[in-house]
Amino acid sequence: MPLGEMTNVTGGLRYTVDKVRGTGYTDVTFFPGIFGPDPFVLRAQQFDAKNDFGNPNGINIVDGDNPSASKTFKKWTYKISADHKFNDDVMAYASYSRGYKAGTFNTLPLDTKALNPEIVDAYEIGLKTELFDRKVRFNTALFWNDISNPQIQAQRNGLVFLANAGSARTKGAEFDLTTVVAQGLTLRLGGTYLDAKFRNFGDVDGNGTLDCASYVYSPTAPGNLDQISINCSGNRMPYASKWKFSGGASYVREIDGAGEITVDLTGNWSSSFNWDADNLIREPSRFLLDGAVAFTPERWDHLTMRFWMKNVTGKKNNINYYAQASGSAFASAPGAPRTYGGELVFKF
Repeated sequence: MPLGEMTNVTGGLRYTVDKVRGTGYTDVTFFPGIFGPDPFVLRAQQFDAKNDFGNPNGINIVDGDNPSASKTFKKWTYKISADHKFNDDVMAYASYSRGYKAGTFNTLPLDTKALNPEIVDAYEIGLKTELFDRKVRFNTALFWNDISNPQIQAQRNGLVFLANAGSARTKGAEFDLTTVVAQGLTLRLGGTYLDAKFRNFGDVDGNGTLDCASYVYSPTAPGNLDQISINCSGNRMPYASKWKFSGGASYVREIDGAGEITVDLTGNWSSSFNWDADNLIREPSRFLLDGAVAFTPERWDHLTMRFWMKNVTGKKNNINYYAQASGSAFASAPGAPRTYGGELVFKF
């Protein structure tokens, strides 16, 4: 809705209904000779809609009694924003929105009730500009998010699953800059500062016990890990680097009688971050460099040949890190090393 020639106010409203359902079971197969000459299958009940875990002995469960549960989530969400153009090249804006993520079930195994929905109240102010005859584009923003029941990755007996924390807050600033410095040459630069912490991650469900999982070396079984519960209120959220910067360059050149060649180089740096809510294990800072060269022949402009390379410098990094319960230590999943390849792109 316009308020004068240079100011606008926009609002939106949404009603969402999400129904989630989980069904599962665990079969334990005994080889012939253990309980007789034939194989024997024991079906262990995990969870059902009545939360009675089925047959007390966990056996002779027919298909109709397989663990299952469903949950329906209903939520109104909304957004309101205002923007003002100082001129054709500079615009400021402010917005407030309420977002929502439906609850879900953990399925490995299906033995707990559905997670609570995650609610986010998001506030943002920013500036968007196009300067110097649109050769320079600069955008910046400040943001603040209050999160109720954040759904996070946690660990239980060495398995990764989802859990609700009580509340969290993320706040920070970001910018991106794109500039054309010469004919065909474009430079890019962006950065983010993020302060992301749990406000309440202690006794989330109010049952008198702490709900944030962590691990310590076992005093009774040297070399192994024991799972414990701690208060993670005030800890940084997982995967949340405090600083991130990215930059790149793209060069496009027309070659008379041959076609168009494009060279692109992109680098991304992030500061260290924690893998879990307990802030026990940190991933060190990393810099990853990617590049690509593409060529489009003049006679076949519907065809593009592209060669790419990711992690050009072969930087060692992890894409996951987790504790092995009752194991000897922590395990990690390494990120891809230097990889490269080619592709043909057809346009019709």
